Amino acid sequence: MLQGKWYFPSNGYGVFNGINDPGITTFTADITGHVNSLVREVIQNSLDAVKDDDKPVVVEFNQFELSNVNFPEQTRFGNVLRECLEENKTESDVVKFFESAIRCFEAPIKVLRISDFNTKGLEGAQTNDYKSSWGRLVKCNGASNQNSMAGGSYGIGKSASFLCSDLHTVFYSSLDMQDIKSTIGVTRLISFRDSEHNGEMTTGQGFFSNSCKIDAILSFPDFEKDYVRMESGTDIYIMGMTDVENLKQKLVRAVLENFLVSIWSGKLEVIIQKLQPIRLCKESLGKYVKSVTEGMIESADQKKDQKKLAAQMRNYYQLLTTSPFENPDIKKIPLDSQKFGKKYGFQDGESTLFLMKKKDADRRIMITRASGMKLFLKDHLPRSIEFTGILYITGNKMNEEFRKMETPTHDKWAETSSACRGNEKMYHAMQHELYAYIKKTIIDSFGSRFEDTVDAFGANEFLPDTDSRITEPGHDTSFLPKVEMGILKKMTGIHLPKQTRESENHGGDGDNRRMRPRGNNGRKRRGNGMNAGDGNRFLTFKHVAIPGIRCVCRNEKEGYFRLALCIPHTVKCARIQLDVSGEQSAFSIPIKEATVVKGKAEIRKLTEDYIELNKLKLNDIVVVDVKLAFNRFCLLEVSYSEAK
Repeated sequence: MLQGKWYFPSNGYGVFNGINDPGITTFTADITGHVNSLVREVIQNSLDAVKDDDKPVVVEFNQFELSNVNFPEQTRFGNVLRECLEENKTESDVVKFFESAIRCFEAPIKVLRISDFNTKGLEGAQTNDYKSSWGRLVKCNGASNQNSMAGGSYGIGKSASFLCSDLHTVFYSSLDMQDIKSTIGVTRLISFRDSEHNGEMTTGQGFFSNSCKIDAILSFPDFEKDYVRMESGTDIYIMGMTDVENLKQKLVRAVLENFLVSIWSGKLEVIIQKLQPIRLCKESLGKYVKSVTEGMIESADQKKDQKKLAAQMRNYYQLLTTSPFENPDIKKIPLDSQKFGKKYGFQDGESTLFLMKKKDADRRIMITRASGMKLFLKDHLPRSIEFTGILYITGNKMNEEFRKMETPTHDKWAETSSACRGNEKMYHAMQHELYAYIKKTIIDSFGSRFEDTVDAFGANEFLPDTDSRITEPGHDTSFLPKVEMGILKKMTGIHLPKQTRESENHGGDGDNRRMRPRGNNGRKRRGNGMNAGDGNRFLTFKHVAIPGIRCVCRNEKEGYFRLALCIPHTVKCARIQLDVSGEQSAFSIPIKEATVVKGKAEIRKLTEDYIELNKLKLNDIVVVDVKLAFNRFCLLEVSYSEAK
């Protein structure tokens, strides 16, 4: 049996720690999310510790049960659980956790062992060096991995293991490159009065250690009788593993969702359960992608997003494993630093953009760095092209810079990250220039002259990330709500006449019109052959169809919308008009404000009925913010007319 004792350091009359450990609560709260976070963080750490780059890191998951009598210093740990409960018995969430923990501890304890191979192990255990890999894992909070190619940068990923423990307890065991064995237990509970130390208040964090110095036990545990480590690497024992239905299947899915690129590139193999093991490797990848995605699609409790995720996974696999010579709709484009990155020190080939044109694809790019772990999906990309893609950042310099922008959970980039402090403007520019490069590359690969001009010139940067509120010509808008006349009256407070009122001052299209209903049959857009007065000058406008006009609701309550369009011709003046689609008719919406936020165009005239712009040239990108006398999501129609 492992020799040692549980030590709970005193808080020194300082800070009290509650049940909501900030490192643990960083991660998602649902159980599927727990497993996903565990897989992401643990495997990422293993990939960061690779010993031989020419061989894959192997990560093994194996679950077993441990009799509570074989739990290290069982009596002492059980007493601590009860003391934590007694100290905080007025707090319902604390009571719930510790009552559950005590039940878990008194029964056979479920343990999940996660082991890695072709890794360096935890170095520094023998010297108790807090700056070593052993010290950063056991004793440091927020300590980063200094390797520029590493996936982790905040040092909180280790919290994912505690998240999956009903005891908030983990044991680490390791064999390092010098054949030093080490083991230590760590538990994250709450501050309590320790009866074994004169009732001193503790920090709540405890260590199963060799001494009160919290140093490593220089031997292996005997939790699992038929397992002995023979090569360098690390074992993580999650004590009181949360009961997860179909854990094996959830682990497989989480690995494929997050590390598909890692396995495809030969950097990673994953083995799940020793009995009837599943081995996820480069050779078996296609088999498991097929079986997992079929299960996701055919599952009785499937959700709509599962279908999308399954399609994504299949598309990524096809994209990675199919040559452009086999499929001309697939492109694999190494970075040309002249197009992006030279001014930041990036070299040619530091990333590769994998693109595939395919019907019903998700129009997103999966972003990943050196380890191959999925970071996030970049959207806000050309909408009229059906594509999917992967950006794989492999170069040292590019990895180093973009790593600095990662959030603690490694699922987005933010130039406000602490590592970017003082250089926020540079990192903001670097990020958005990368996105512009991706967009232009997509359009250069698959686009036509006009269909994606708005995206190519960067108008999407001015549009919020909201898909369900977007209307575009040629896109399905059936999901958007129609509006009844009574609602229009109520929301705007404007009288709705039974018949169209003409202008009192001008023929055709006057400035004094209010909201006007128009029938469905024979309805014409305003601006077709209409005359409008502007001082002593009269202009005639003709409607022009523009592919790819974007109209996005930015603020529902305030009635703010944002328009983006590419000017199809050089003209002296153009008019934009907006209609909301009602149940039986379309109504013009009173425009209260308008501001050009991108482009050289200027507002020539603004009425409740329309916006007139001048200084318009071919292929100019114009983005306009408007405020309407209406504060609901609706089906909004945009009409563009040019002066003859």
